[in-house]
Amino acid sequence: MKIDFFLLQIAILLLPGFLWAKIDIDFAKRRKSSENQFVIRAFVFGVFTYFIEFVIFKIFNQSFILMSETDKTTIINNRVLQELLWAIVIASISSIIWLYVKNYKLITRFLQTIRATNRYGDQDVWDFVFNSDKMKYVHIKDYDKQIIYSGTIQAFSEVNDIRELFLLDVKTYDLAGIELYNAPYMYVSLQIDSIVIEFPQYQDEQEE
Repeated sequence: MKIDFFLLQIAILLLPGFLWAKIDIDFAKRRKSSENQFVIRAFVFGVFTYFIEFVIFKIFNQSFILMSETDKTTIINNRVLQELLWAIVIASISSIIWLYVKNYKLITRFLQTIRATNRYGDQDVWDFVFNSDKMKYVHIKDYDKQIIYSGTIQAFSEVNDIRELFLLDVKTYDLAGIELYNAPYMYVSLQIDSIVIEFPQYQDEQEE
């Protein structure tokens, strides 16, 4: 079966992009993407990866042959494989940098600094609050279970209407404020419409 050279080049191009897009969707992008959106992001990340690689190769006076149609009988030769492996390394490093840019909202902060926008980003309030380094100690009032959890947030997630939290140094109380029991670690799963979360102090206040 004859393999279309152009389609094979596109497949090669997308390999680093798929890696970058997978890291992005797992660790940075909060909302679930459709398959089409994932493919588009993978393509964009892949193109950007190869652009970075092209610039690096030019700086060191190296030829860049990955996307040149030189020999249709040996598309995956040693040189192409070398360039592909370098692209995967570049995509891995770039994806980590991208995580910092996304999770710390560096682009949004820059736009706010130059007064181009007042918008924080596409995160909902849940992500905005729990991604903050200053809001770590919480009181969670679960009115369904008639219990209050007090502790330090270690991790959080959301699945539809369920909110999941992993807490450290937890103290529990009933709604009257009577202490029930303590636990060094606790996982709690909560219905979003039955809880109130209070932040009694900022992180920098705790450290003083």
